[in-house]
Amino acid sequence: MSGKLLLNCRALGHYEELDEGDETTRQWDVRDLSLTLHSRKRCQVVCATAEQEEVVWRLLHLKLKPKAGGLATASGVHPCTDEQIWQRLSPGASLRESLASKLFEERPWLGGRRWFVNTLMDHLEMTPEMQRSSPSRLKGEMRDRFQLVLLIAARTRLVLLRKLLKSPDRRVQELLGQWALGYLGGIFAFGENLPFACTHRLHVVADGRCRFEDLTSAVEPS
Repeated sequence: MSGKLLLNCRALGHYEELDEGDETTRQWDVRDLSLTLHSRKRCQVVCATAEQEEVVWRLLHLKLKPKAGGLATASGVHPCTDEQIWQRLSPGASLRESLASKLFEERPWLGGRRWFVNTLMDHLEMTPEMQRSSPSRLKGEMRDRFQLVLLIAARTRLVLLRKLLKSPDRRVQELLGQWALGYLGGIFAFGENLPFACTHRLHVVADGRCRFEDLTSAVEPS
């Protein structure tokens, strides 16, 4: 059974026109993209080129105006990316102070139970001294781990994932997978070899054509 509709694309397209006004010179990044994403659904996005991936990412993030078709989100749904999550932090605030903002849950869900955010940071081996410091001081795996905590605690309904999926930290990948499978909103996950199963897959080939597949029967009972 489908949850609440979060995002709807109909014949969405974007192209570059090498000779303005001449339709025969259009180079399509993506065309005829039609899909719907509901709550508790996870869509893997695989593109033939990095340029296509960037276009699809910006279209779904509502940061690029389509040149064909249309895209709409449900009322109150604002796509958020794992790269953008840092913008929710208050300048000069410590890790703990940043997570005290109303933009984050005090006790988010992970792995079937609620966690206090401080306990979650302890679980990720982030020392008390580190938690009292500024996020700008974090490097490497600890920066990825705090970004994961932000993602888990953030009040979101539709998330685009890319950066954290590339983290080499196995602990990040493990907890990211647990979070995604229990997330009540919708997820677009960009790339191959994801740490969680998806319910749908969007494949964009070299000429921009799209194939949207329902994988539900393979990942969860009907």
